[in-house]
Amino acid sequence: MPMQLVGGQFVPLVTDGLDATGELVGYSLGLREQSHMSFVSLDRFAFAQRGHYVGWDSFDSAADAAWSRYKAVTRPVLVSGASVRFVNHIPMPTQVVEIRDYLRTTVEVSAYLPQSVSDMFMQVEVPFVEVGTIARISSAFTQNADSLALLLDIDVRADVALSPRSESFDADLRATLATLRNTKNYVFEACITDATRGLIG
Repeated sequence: MPMQLVGGQFVPLVTDGLDATGELVGYSLGLREQSHMSFVSLDRFAFAQRGHYVGWDSFDSAADAAWSRYKAVTRPVLVSGASVRFVNHIPMPTQVVEIRDYLRTTVEVSAYLPQSVSDMFMQVEVPFVEVGTIARISSAFTQNADSLALLLDIDVRADVALSPRSESFDADLRATLATLRNTKNYVFEACITDATRGLIG
């Protein structure tokens, strides 16, 4: 499937009946029935899991295998950035909720307005200077006729300068990914409330 880069993210290039602008920047690789997908170009590699998240170890093994194949074909000379992103889908118990019951990092609704909301979108970037990462935290509601869910999207990235030809590359990349994942876990726990934990626990 052709992909294009929009706002730093790979998205499908859609042309059916639309005037699409942009340029082809890469491809997505994977079978429709598979939960894992690679998004690749000559200067970019991304690996994603769709559907239910089983755990870091199985994701990490699949991502490492895909990265090894990509590295063998493209022979990159430098890795200049790394990120981990988790999009959490949390079903809400009612169609109208008070945001602060479920999120600590959220929009502020004026005290002069009703505090229950039926839709929202929020995005903020928080630098973690001590570990050299930046967390982009986005939250929104997604709903259909009879259910409402909270999306908590945490994207943690770091600028790096890692040479795949270095003997320490694998260890350095693993250390970077561990830092990114630990930051993501910290952000997640800091953003949610006990009520949210009760919904996902």
